Amino acid sequence: VFCVDYQKNYLRATRRGKGEQQSTIYALDVRAGKVLWQAPVKTPEDNMDKKARKRLPPLTPRLAYSEENDILLLTATRSTLGAYKGKTGDLLWSENIPCRDRGGNYSGSEPPIVHPVMLITHAGECYELQTGSRLSRLWIGMNTNYMGGGTRGCNRALGSYFMVMFRDASAAYVDMKTRLRYHFRGIRSGCTNNLLPAGGILNAPNLSHGCACNWPLWGSFALMHMPEVTSWDPEGMVGEEEF
Repeated sequence: VFCVDYQKNYLRATRRGKGEQQSTIYALDVRAGKVLWQAPVKTPEDNMDKKARKRLPPLTPRLAYSEENDILLLTATRSTLGAYKGKTGDLLWSENIPCRDRGGNYSGSEPPIVHPVMLITHAGECYELQTGSRLSRLWIGMNTNYMGGGTRGCNRALGSYFMVMFRDASAAYVDMKTRLRYHFRGIRSGCTNNLLPAGGILNAPNLSHGCACNWPLWGSFALMHMPEVTSWDPEGMVGEEEF
């Protein structure tokens, strides 16, 4: 079991020395509760403006573990800060990788998607798990409208081994085998991403209640993989390449 011992922001404000807080990651034996290893880490203070504090919960350090690679990732205050070897606690790399694009957009600041060969931020940036080195960018539109005119979406990305779902105006996904982007035109995802790939089915429960976005197709649906349907369109589905 992995956990982080840290001090909440409102407690920091009552003490001197605001800013970075010395926290500790612990690896515990799940059967005996014995500490297997511990590692000191610095968790920055949350500098989110007061207006945002009223509508968003306070951020806490979060851990994500890749069992396939035995890598433990630490995310705090909207950035992934480092990676550790799960068995020993050895630091693999220390960086400051933002969870999303610039401030002021409507995307979430949740930890990145941990894919077997990379981590993927909600801005579409891909980084190597072993080194923290940037690899590529899978999309731009959800957080930054590269065509001009502001942002083109909200919420966060959700992923599985084969595909990553996000919103670029309409609902969209990246095929992780080809790294191509595809769009479901006329369909939007909820303000909380409701495009849930699991068990060979893409589930999309309607989570858009109260939203004023103008999209023609509303409702809950589910999709399953049917390669033969490409024959219905003589030109086939055309995917967009990564940036």
